[in-house]
Formats: sequence, structure tokens, C-alpha cells
Amino acid sequence: AFTVLVFFISFLTFVGYKRGEMFVVGGAFILSVFLTYLLIGIGLFKVLMQTEIFYILSRIIYISTGILAIFLGLISLYDAFIFKKTKDAERIKLKLPGLIKKQIHGIIREATDVRKDTSSGFGRLFKFTLSAFVCGFLVSLLESVCTGQLYVPTIVYILGISELRLKAFIYLVLYNLMFILPLVGIFVFGVTGVTSADFARFAQRHIFIIKFNTALIFLLLGSVLLMLR
Repeated sequence: AFTVLVFFISFLTFVGYKRGEMFVVGGAFILSVFLTYLLIGIGLFKVLMQTEIFYILSRIIYISTGILAIFLGLISLYDAFIFKKTKDAERIKLKLPGLIKKQIHGIIREATDVRKDTSSGFGRLFKFTLSAFVCGFLVSLLESVCTGQLYVPTIVYILGISELRLKAFIYLVLYNLMFILPLVGIFVFGVTGVTSADFARFAQRHIFIIKFNTALIFLLLGSVLLMLR
């Protein structure tokens, strides 16, 4: 999600968006990400709550996601130590698949390239704000390939506890607000002058600790899910 947003900011700058336009267009993009994940969550809630085999289904999700999380944790540990040894980010295994990344970049280019539009004023801004909103929706669907490992078991866990089920929607909104909060921070930094090269240098300096902490989170999540089964 971070790298996609950095690319989004960089592309807006490259094609000539003004700072005020970037705030509006970028805000629409982030809002769309929030609403898309919220709608996905509501859909999962509805499906899971109506199923008659929720208990069995939840156990299957706990076990399969727990095993997957531990597997991903081990890969993330590998990534941390292989990068520390080689300093080569291309050797990292756990990342957004190249094909999906290319599709996302293509969607962003197509939706937000102002060079294809000759209109001006409010109409132009409205058009690109709407395009950014649609872009955020499509990007979120593609990114859900990677974000679902945390999202699905979180929803199953909430539904599995009766006292949380009554507050499920509030928890779902809170979860997604926390998800976009770092995106808002990165977007503000980007619009106020932090370049993609600055973000890249920061990431390069901290890849080891990021990957190591990610591994700990995955391993902890996997262990908890397997114990809850």
C-alpha cells in the first residue's frame, strides 16, 4: 500500500498536478481505499454471519491462515537476513507480485494522466478526483491479495466472540481507519515535498528492521490463530 501511494504521488507530480489539486485527488484516492476495504469487510461479515456452518468455517480459516502466517513470517525473516547480507532489495521474496504491481501502475497512469485532458477549472478537477476515486477502488481490490491475510482472520475473530459481534461494525470502521492512517501520513509528506527517492532511501535504510518486525507479527498472528482453533 505504501509503495503504491508513493508511486501515485510521484506520478501526480510528474504529470503536472498543483499542490491543491494533489490534496483533493489524493484524498479521493485514500477515501476510496478506506471505503473499498470497509465494503469488503461488510460483505464478509454478511456472508459469514448467515452461514450455518460458521463454527466449522471459522476453524478452517483459523488453521489455514495460521499456517500461512507462519510461512509468511519465515519468508519475511529470510528477506530480512538476505537483505542485511546482500543489500539487494531485488532478492526479497515477500512483496506485491510484479504482475499485480504493473497492473496497479497502469491503472494509476490511465486514471490520473492530466496530459490527456484539455478542460480546465472545476470540471477538470472533478473529473480527475472521480478518476482517482475509481483508481483507489481498483487498486484496493488488487492489493487485497496481500492484505487479506490479516483482514479475513480479524473479521472471523470478531464474529466468533458474541460480545464483539454487536460492536462489529464499529471495530471494522476502526480497523480500516488505522489501515489508512499511515497512508495519510505518507501522502502529506509526499505532497509537502518528500520525493519518491527520499522514500526509497528511507526504506533501504530500514528494510531489515521492517522485515524483521513483520516476521514477528506474522509468527505471533499464526501462533494465536492456531491456538484459537
